[in-house]
Amino acid sequence: MGPTLILDKSALQSLSKIESFYLHRYFIVNIPPVLIMEILADLKKDDTRATPPKLVSEFAGKLLLGDGCVNGHYQELIRQSLVGNEPKMDGQPVLQGKTVRTSDGEHVILMEETAEEKAIQRWKDGRFEDSEEILAEGWRSITRTMDIEAIQRALRKDFHNIPEIGSPSALLSAVDNLLGDISAQVAVLSWMLVEYGIESNIASKAAQRLQLCGYKSLGELAPYAYYCMRVSVLYYLGLFYRCPFVGTRKTNRVDLEYLFYLPFCNAFVSNDNFHKSVVEPFLRSDQLFVHGEDLKRGLAAVADQWSKLTEAQRKDSWPPDQSGPIILALWGQFCRPRQPEGKNHIPSMTEDEQRELLGRLRPLIEKAQSGTEQIASVQDDDVQFMIRRRSYRLEDPCMCGSGLTAGECCLKDLGRGR
Repeated sequence: MGPTLILDKSALQSLSKIESFYLHRYFIVNIPPVLIMEILADLKKDDTRATPPKLVSEFAGKLLLGDGCVNGHYQELIRQSLVGNEPKMDGQPVLQGKTVRTSDGEHVILMEETAEEKAIQRWKDGRFEDSEEILAEGWRSITRTMDIEAIQRALRKDFHNIPEIGSPSALLSAVDNLLGDISAQVAVLSWMLVEYGIESNIASKAAQRLQLCGYKSLGELAPYAYYCMRVSVLYYLGLFYRCPFVGTRKTNRVDLEYLFYLPFCNAFVSNDNFHKSVVEPFLRSDQLFVHGEDLKRGLAAVADQWSKLTEAQRKDSWPPDQSGPIILALWGQFCRPRQPEGKNHIPSMTEDEQRELLGRLRPLIEKAQSGTEQIASVQDDDVQFMIRRRSYRLEDPCMCGSGLTAGECCLKDLGRGR
């Protein structure tokens, strides 16, 4: 429900647990895999405020509290893009699922709980696998030893009198001039294959596609892969030109990965100065950058007002009028217009309607389990049923949108037997 947001670690860290609760009540939270890795890396963080496992558990406790999901990894989406299975860059999460078409022509996609989603649920309980401890140490070691200044020196060593570029938009123009040279598309593809570690079988298919289309722009042939290349080259050119808004801070290279997922949200939320500088040129006209503190203030206002709302107001799909201006602005831009009072309620189903729907879905799920894997947008126009399986905790917000926990609302009978 609501607009789709991507939060970086700085924005998520600023939120309290109750603010995260209302975040998931009014927004779809699209989780990029880089955020999961940043959270996991805290297992090996030196912090005097709390033990590392507790830090990770606190972070995980702010995720998957309702309409949340983990987006497909950018490297896999680049592979799909290169072979012609283009992910939709329409502001919605892109997920992996099994797809099947029934004899009646219905298109069904079944999405199982991903390994990342299962891991987040485990981390909430403070349970970590040995392999995750090793992965966390490896990630932190890589970021510690990354020498961005050495990369910058290597890029500049054979050049003199390098001009300055004063803004991210001017730098992106330089990137587009470089990558847009039609005579250099083979070189651009070769660079892309190395940069993202693309396997030889995918590389061969991509090269064949480029040849068959007459070596025209990769931006037309593989839009998402080309988009990611623009992001990467902006970073390298920023180092080359010593642009202060790119800088040589080691974590900037990690923060850059969030931009690979930018096409899959309505708004990107961050408190990071690097993001504040470089995200803007990549935003589509229908996207926004939101300062994390602005979102936090809005969610805090919702939390403060919740106890004062009537039952009818709590059932309203729209945020309350007392929400912070950024929350109402996001809903105003990305959601259907607000209806008169009482007509914005989340539709409910009778028990008979629920039984009828489940009876229709069960055979579709069985068929979908034997289907083929594909990537899909959560609002794919060609899909009649998108079925998503996930773990649900009694402490999570209830799926009915009441604002209560599931254990206090629709699953309260289950909660009594816990």
